[in-house]
Amino acid sequence: MIKKALGFVAIYVLPAAVVAGGFSAGHLLVEGETDRLTNHLIATGKMPAPEEVVEPAPTETEVQLDANGNPIDPAMLLPTYEYFEMVQPFTGNLENTTRLYKIQFAFSVHKSKIEIDGIMAKLLEMEPQIRPVIVTELTGLTLDMISSREGRKELLARILVAVNDQLVKLEIGAVVEDVVITDLALT
Repeated sequence: MIKKALGFVAIYVLPAAVVAGGFSAGHLLVEGETDRLTNHLIATGKMPAPEEVVEPAPTETEVQLDANGNPIDPAMLLPTYEYFEMVQPFTGNLENTTRLYKIQFAFSVHKSKIEIDGIMAKLLEMEPQIRPVIVTELTGLTLDMISSREGRKELLARILVAVNDQLVKLEIGAVVEDVVITDLALT
């Protein structure tokens, strides 16, 4: 039995271990190949050598500091889009019908990441003052207005103007760039 096991190890396990060990040792001893294309581009003058590339030093006007005097990451200053979705949907009767609607809106804000965080918090805080303005615009909503693309565009344009007017009155400013419908159901 032991003789059979030693024979199995000698025939199958030992050669595999030697090959795997040699392969591993070879990879540890060999250095990686250089990038021949980069070397060619540097030699022909089409690309500067890495040690010749000089990074421009940031000037005083490029670096902005936060309230604590720490530099602000430039990515935080780039404008980005974020959506504020109204927490509760709006429901009501369609005029001159027995049908009901449920509609939910989101506001698009396009500002820097630093500004957006504050604006989103203000919109959440001011939602109770914004909802009545939207309800006023939804008053008299008809099936034709809600079912046609042009009617929805007109409704969203009116809501955009009304919401920004309300935000100006609340001293936040006209920060909403677009209003979108995120949910619409008719019964």
